[in-house]
Amino acid sequence: MNNTNSDSIPLRPLFNDLWVFALYGVVVSTLLWIATLLGLETGPIQKIMMEPMSFYVCGSLLVSSMLLLVFSYVVLRGDVSRMKSSRWVKYFLLPILNVGFSAGAIIAGMGFGVSFGTFLYSLFETEAFFMGRLLFAIALVFLALLYHLFVLASAGDVR
Repeated sequence: MNNTNSDSIPLRPLFNDLWVFALYGVVVSTLLWIATLLGLETGPIQKIMMEPMSFYVCGSLLVSSMLLLVFSYVVLRGDVSRMKSSRWVKYFLLPILNVGFSAGAIIAGMGFGVSFGTFLYSLFETEAFFMGRLLFAIALVFLALLYHLFVLASAGDVR
């Protein structure tokens, strides 16, 4: 996990995305809870809460970059050393893949953070409990997806 190879996929930024957006989710859902208790308009806070959770962006980045990596692998006839030295792969496909991983980590972090915040809020509002469970499940799905795609993309070369 502490590999210093410059061609490996960095893991630390994904952990940072996860905890930063989990904290962001807790803060925003707490603000939503306070606004609801005070009888204030919650629409703008709800929009802020869901903005980083773009499932379509994450999915399209991950799927398209993985498919293009597989295509590159086939075109280069399975020569991994040529793939690692390919400018197409190194400067175009891997950055897209990393952004897709980052978006997935953001979605997972926001899902966990908002679900924990809504679980606290559910002490006063029963509907919040169901939303919290749903967001927790979504976060778990994205975390599982990220893990498997990360292992596949890194092919054991993880730092």
